[in-house]
Amino acid sequence: MEKQFTIDVEQESNPKEGFSAFCRELSGCFSNGETKEEALKNMREAIIFHLDSFNTVGTPKIFIEGSIIPKSIKFLQDYCFVPLRKSDSHLTIFKTIYEGKRPIRNVMITFPIHKIPELGRKLILRILKEAGCKTDEFLGSDKFLSSN
Repeated sequence: MEKQFTIDVEQESNPKEGFSAFCRELSGCFSNGETKEEALKNMREAIIFHLDSFNTVGTPKIFIEGSIIPKSIKFLQDYCFVPLRKSDSHLTIFKTIYEGKRPIRNVMITFPIHKIPELGRKLILRILKEAGCKTDEFLGSDKFLSSN
């Protein structure tokens, strides 16, 4: 029997930012789209890509050059996230969280990099929360809402 996932799609506060999508059962997996249907389709691709990323072995290759990576996500490199895998539409980043010298958990986040260059505020806040970053510094700030 195939595993089934629940996909939530919500409209961003600013209608120009389209719709964001996430999966309740698969933390760290996000996508978006100009329409609800496109966000749902993109999220299905993100889930497959995210699950395949669990099988990535070895040293991650840096794929960011030449990609459209939203500013809101680029700063995660400062939090020691490294690119793990990239497709035409999504990028997966990875980080191990330590308590002292002991690893306590891994965080893997898949987010959209397809034709919508800007991520909506709701999607950005979900990604930041999943990454363990403080979101209060981003509330009220538009500097993280535009690409490049």
